[in-house]
Amino acid sequence: MILYKSMKVRQCSKCIENTEYFCQECQHDLCRQCKQTHDFDLETKHHDVTIYREKKYLVLKKEMCKLHPNKPYIKYCKLCEFPFCFSCTEHKSHPVMDIGRAYKLQRQQCNEVISKVRSENLYSSMFFLAEVRSKIRQCSSDISSIEANLLKNASNIKYTLDWALRYKKYTLCFLMQCIKLEIKQHDDCIKTPIKFLRFCKDRLNFPKLVKQSNCRIAVMLKMLEWNISYQRPAELELMKEPLIRKSFSVKGVHWTLSKESLFGSRLGLKESVEVPHMGCFNYISCVGPNRAWVSKMNLLILTNTSGEKLYTLEDLQGTHLSCKHTVTCEHDLIYIDATQNIRHLSADLKTRTILIKKKKLKWEPISVYCSPHSGDILVGMIKTDKIIDKDSFTIKGMVTRYNRNGKKQIIIANESSHIPYYLAENTNGDVVISGYIAVVVMDCCGNHRLSYRGHLSDELDLTFRIYAVCTDTLSNILLCNWSYDAVQIIDKNGKFLRNILTKEHGIFRPVSMSYDVTTHRVWINSGSNKTIHVCKFIERNLESIE
Repeated sequence: MILYKSMKVRQCSKCIENTEYFCQECQHDLCRQCKQTHDFDLETKHHDVTIYREKKYLVLKKEMCKLHPNKPYIKYCKLCEFPFCFSCTEHKSHPVMDIGRAYKLQRQQCNEVISKVRSENLYSSMFFLAEVRSKIRQCSSDISSIEANLLKNASNIKYTLDWALRYKKYTLCFLMQCIKLEIKQHDDCIKTPIKFLRFCKDRLNFPKLVKQSNCRIAVMLKMLEWNISYQRPAELELMKEPLIRKSFSVKGVHWTLSKESLFGSRLGLKESVEVPHMGCFNYISCVGPNRAWVSKMNLLILTNTSGEKLYTLEDLQGTHLSCKHTVTCEHDLIYIDATQNIRHLSADLKTRTILIKKKKLKWEPISVYCSPHSGDILVGMIKTDKIIDKDSFTIKGMVTRYNRNGKKQIIIANESSHIPYYLAENTNGDVVISGYIAVVVMDCCGNHRLSYRGHLSDELDLTFRIYAVCTDTLSNILLCNWSYDAVQIIDKNGKFLRNILTKEHGIFRPVSMSYDVTTHRVWINSGSNKTIHVCKFIERNLESIE
């Protein structure tokens, strides 16, 4: 016997399809198609739609109080955010609301969050996922390329290491042979000083050593390079021989050394140059054997041995009687202008630039000197320390060394009581400073070596006046002694040697002097006239040996 049981299927509230979903807000039964329409509708998209078979679970069950198990929750405390029953008296003074309404508000807030996740986050995550997948594929290709490059570089490194290890033995043997050859050449050359100096010049890298050494080694290496380049071998031999030796021979030439041959047997003025364009002037800078720069106040003139005016500058600093201009080995002019900048004028008189700006000097520059031996530039500066009263004040001096490009290297004298009106550098690296009342000599690092205040008395002579100073190729120091109307010479240790020019030669009140290292001629000016005296300073008596 077959039994038939009739079953009732609920239909959608909006069509004749079977019910699959239930909207809690509208209380409508919905089929699958109507549910999608319900979700897309702007008025009903926020409704809570669930599966129809879960409808029975939507009926709120009464939940019992944890403090009073026999009584259900009936209210919700807004302040404590906690439900309570009728017996919970601690919440009665707080703002409360019905438990059902509180449930609906919390459910609505959760539905808004869920709707936002569905409409925004899930939608944008699809694009992010596609972009991440694309980058993963790109990274895979990049990793493959990097792995290929690493394998290639590893192969090259392995080949290089194998080659180095293979030829290491042969390279070391070759280097050892070269070193032995250098040592042998050194041993052969050290027996003769001239050959040893030339060996050093050929083998050593002077710019690199100068850069890496301290100030003393740097200056002495520059002096050594200059001596090798510009001095004749016989002069180097002369500098090393003691003065008591009377004669010696160098390469078939016989040299006779005596007091007369050293300074000239009949030292006198060879020629006189009259500069008609100005009266008595302040300083001289010779430019080779036939030309010289002469200055007076702010006027600077280039003249020759005929007295002709070749070039004129009118922006020289004119506040001090000092060496305000100098000439380099390339015959370029360096001078202090009226704005206290140190300028550079090329030998062809066409290019003029600022070598050192005033703001870099800080103190007031009063003297400048370019060493013919090292090529460095010495700048003498002063500053007024403090005013004692209305009529007097103290002045301090400083000497700073710069290279030929104007870069600061070392401070020779810092805040010294000796004012650097005139400067010179000796062939042994000493810096000679003339401050009118004394001559001070310092080594290349700024250490005081000696002070010279005359040879007649050890006491301070208030009438003693020294103006321009210069040095010769034998490391002697020449002085313009204004007080004694003479040009004197002392050795590098401050010992007086002799007066080389006096009144008998026509020298009266000498104030400026310049020494030409190539011709050994001295250009001297007396402070009372406009004439430059040029004389041969060092003479040699040579006779060939057959």
